[in-house]
Amino acid sequence: MLLSIGMSNCSAEFLDFMTIAYGSVLLNPKLVIVNGAQGGQTIDSMLNPSGNFWTVVANRLNLAGVSIKQVQVIWFKQAESSPSDTIFPNYPVALKNKFKTAMGLMKTKYQQLKLCYLASRIYAGYATTALNPEPYAYYSGWSC
Repeated sequence: MLLSIGMSNCSAEFLDFMTIAYGSVLLNPKLVIVNGAQGGQTIDSMLNPSGNFWTVVANRLNLAGVSIKQVQVIWFKQAESSPSDTIFPNYPVALKNKFKTAMGLMKTKYQQLKLCYLASRIYAGYATTALNPEPYAYYSGWSC
């Protein structure tokens, strides 16, 4: 069972991945793929183990007919909302520590978890808001 965990970019990219994967004749028919990533849900929103982020993920797993006990692989892509620390390496290290907390949380929630792929934030040089512009997207690569 493959699950995505992350924010809006992760969700949109994973939906495209799911379309390609389910259209492939090479896909193992026993593999279930679930998009657990959610728009507007950045790293801080998922660090609460009993927060709504995890309720939504559980509901999506349920709708797909799988349980948390079946999650073995996660694709993780996350960002921080409106960061303000522009100092390198302070920001990447702080974000890395949040990622490590998230990894521990996922390992606790999904006890059969064997593999977690981390992806850094896509280029945000054309961002028109302070949500997660450069250099933070670039710094997230260092965090991964």
